[in-house]
Amino acid sequence: MEIAVRATLVILLPLSILIAACTKVLDVPTPYVGDKLVIVGVLTPDSIPTLLVTRTFQTVGNIDLKANIISNAQVYLLENGQQIGQLIHRANGQYEAPAKLKIREGKAYSYSVVAAGFPSVHSSYEEVPSPPLSFSVDLGELISSPFGSSADNRRIRCQFVDDLTTKDYYSISFELYSQSYSLAFNSFGMDRPDDIEDGCGFRSRGQPNEYNLTDLCFSKNVGTLVVGVDLEGFARTKDSQILKLKAQSIVVSLRRTNQGYQEYSRTFSIESDDIFQAFDPPKVRYSNVQGGYGFIGVYSQRKISVKLTP
Repeated sequence: MEIAVRATLVILLPLSILIAACTKVLDVPTPYVGDKLVIVGVLTPDSIPTLLVTRTFQTVGNIDLKANIISNAQVYLLENGQQIGQLIHRANGQYEAPAKLKIREGKAYSYSVVAAGFPSVHSSYEEVPSPPLSFSVDLGELISSPFGSSADNRRIRCQFVDDLTTKDYYSISFELYSQSYSLAFNSFGMDRPDDIEDGCGFRSRGQPNEYNLTDLCFSKNVGTLVVGVDLEGFARTKDSQILKLKAQSIVVSLRRTNQGYQEYSRTFSIESDDIFQAFDPPKVRYSNVQGGYGFIGVYSQRKISVKLTP
């Protein structure tokens, strides 16, 4: 055995020297678009407008994300071309509108942001849609899980009415609760595979229990989604303990969104989420911001909460 080990070392040592001698260090310049503002926010009638303002940075050296936060910007919200309010910086680049400022359905909104040392930016006007016309949730039979879970899994059918006079985009998301905890859980598509991404819809990767749909493939004016939901999940306590709990209620949200909401979600869905991401070709993030980068989404929603019997 000792002779075999020595023989292996004798063979590998010259080989490693040869490989090292053939190594060449290449200096490859990384592209940088320059210093620009990046703004991200969502506008909806049931929440106070907030906006995150950061900046671009080069992806080399030591990156301090806190240094990329912009806390001295002037942020204005416009409705149908008229300025209706200024947002105030709260913390960590988050700007918030006054509580009395309300987002209204059928109105178009845009952000205008100015900060010293950066080109000013503004977002495209996005009209806030009205809520979905109707929405129902049917809890079906117990089913087996593709994840091998021994917990109960329930078939859930969501159905809603679409407005035939407009081209619409929707997202349906699921939340589970037990006691005062929000649970992390698994869900899976049943009427179409999760890994299919086409003109009809796709499952979000950034929000794994959110499903995005267009009215392109609806039957007349009726949209449907059938998923399986694991009724057992995990929660983290204040002292960082992990609890495994059975769900006591499920909340299903149906959002009628703008195209940008869906396109932004789509760019997350096409990326690998493992080590192979390093070998993926570059992906262009959807942006509806001029002068810089970012995304402003709008939506109106309906929610249905269902208590689960033990």
